[in-house]
Amino acid sequence: MPVTVPESGDPITKASVTGMYDDVRAVVNAQDESTVSRATFGIQHVPSIVQQAEFLEVTTPVTVTGSPYGFGTPPPTFDEITTIGTWQVLAPYTFDNGGAGFTLNGGIVLMYCSIRWSEQAVKYGSGAAPGCAQELWFNFNYTVNGVLYQLPQNSRMLRNTIDMSYGTLASPSVPVPDPSFPQRVEETVTWWHVLDLRALTPTFNFKMGVKAMTQRATGPYTSDCTLPNGHIGFVNLYGG
Repeated sequence: MPVTVPESGDPITKASVTGMYDDVRAVVNAQDESTVSRATFGIQHVPSIVQQAEFLEVTTPVTVTGSPYGFGTPPPTFDEITTIGTWQVLAPYTFDNGGAGFTLNGGIVLMYCSIRWSEQAVKYGSGAAPGCAQELWFNFNYTVNGVLYQLPQNSRMLRNTIDMSYGTLASPSVPVPDPSFPQRVEETVTWWHVLDLRALTPTFNFKMGVKAMTQRATGPYTSDCTLPNGHIGFVNLYGG
C-alpha cells in the first residue's frame, strides 16, 4: 500500500498530515511475523530484549574417568535415561551462582555450553589395537525452582578411534603405562537449548550443569578423557 506524501510547495494542512499518518500506520500494521527478517533488528534493538546475561569461562581442566573392563568382557548396557544419574559431574561447569542459583524474571532463556576434549589417556588394561573406538557422552542439565531436568535430548556424544597400539597382552586388567599416550583428540562439543519460561512469574530460580561419562564403542577398554577448557552461560530474554 503506497503512502501519500505532499508535493513540494503544497500547503501542509491537518487533513494532509492525518492522511499520511493513516497511510503509514496501515503499512506498519500490515506486517506480520513471517515478513520480519533478521536484518530488521540492529545492535540498537538488542539490549532492549535482554533482561540478564551470565557467562562463565572454564579454564580448570577436568578428567572424565574411564572404567575397568576385563579383556573380552562385554561393555555395560548404555541407556541415556537409566544411567543418567550415575554420570560424573563436571564440577567446574556447575553454573549456579555459588549454589544460590540465579533469580530470573519470566521470559525466554537461551542456554549454551562448549567443551573441548583434548586428550585420551590409557589408564585401564592393555592390548587394545588400532581401530578401537571410545565414546565420550555429555548431558547438559538445568534446574528450575529446585526441579532438576536431565533430559536425554540434551545429551551429546563425541567419538574417537585409537590410531595406534598400546600396552601389552599380559595382565590386561592391570594399568600399563605406555609412552605413546596420551593420544591427541581435539574435538569440541557445543550445545544450545531454549526454554520458554514466560509462565513463571514474577521470578524463578535457575541453575545449569554438565555431566559426562565414557562408553566403550569397540575394543576392550575405556580410558580417561581430558577436558582442558570451555565455557557455559545463558541469556534471559523478555517474552512477549
